[in-house]
Amino acid sequence: MIIVSVSKADQPAATTWPGEFLLFGDGTLHHITPAAGAVSNVANYAAAGIGSATITYAEYLALSGKPAVPAG
Repeated sequence: MIIVSVSKADQPAATTWPGEFLLFGDGTLHHITPAAGAVSNVANYAAAGIGSATITYAEYLALSGKPAVPAG
């Protein structure tokens, strides 16, 4: 498993960042950091030695990620 962060640079304009996820070996995403303002569990996983990577918004959608919702 790995921590994946969705790139904020290529997400659609005027949408909310989807957050960070655990990516399991079976290709499923498990939310660990919701959009801004929520409690983050990333530090706990990083402290346990779980590696991390950044994926593009397109890769996020290809992994069955939900489209970002309009901000506001």
